[in-house]
Amino acid sequence: MKEYWITNSRFKIILIVLFIMWLGVMVLFYLKTDEVTKNPCQICAKQQGVNVICSIWDSSGRQQIFSPDFKIFNTGG
Repeated sequence: MKEYWITNSRFKIILIVLFIMWLGVMVLFYLKTDEVTKNPCQICAKQQGVNVICSIWDSSGRQQIFSPDFKIFNTGG
């Protein structure tokens, strides 16, 4: 019978460690969902508690107003 370096107990330990690492990454993604799914101007407005105006610098010169409750208002262009 051939002996392998990774025995059943080592294999289970490796699987548990990898699962804990994966779970940790998923928790970090869950905690950072606002930063991943929202516009930076929305996050800024939420943190400051006031409306924030962001300009899009293209030929139309549009501006967007972001409110603390994640509403977006388009102005100009």
